[in-house]
Amino acid sequence: MIDSNDRERFEESLEELNAILENPEIPGVPVVVLANKQDLPNATSCSQIAEALHLHKLTHRYSWHLLGYRSMCVWGALVAKWFEYTIWVQ
Repeated sequence: MIDSNDRERFEESLEELNAILENPEIPGVPVVVLANKQDLPNATSCSQIAEALHLHKLTHRYSWHLLGYRSMCVWGALVAKWFEYTIWVQ
């Protein structure tokens, strides 16, 4: 999960994502990034977040999906979308 409104922490998010993906026990698992606070006026767009996290560079090793959302009230819908996505990519 990444805070779409906190650009100062994007580099930290990139480092954390890379640390997770370097784990040898999870090669090739699908990656989902949840971009929250998309409803705020200064929120970074999903395409800009994908660029900041270098998600397009993952395509040779991982399938990935970035979901932007407004609040935790849609959590159930996001989880349902994730399961639909993971079934589709496998």
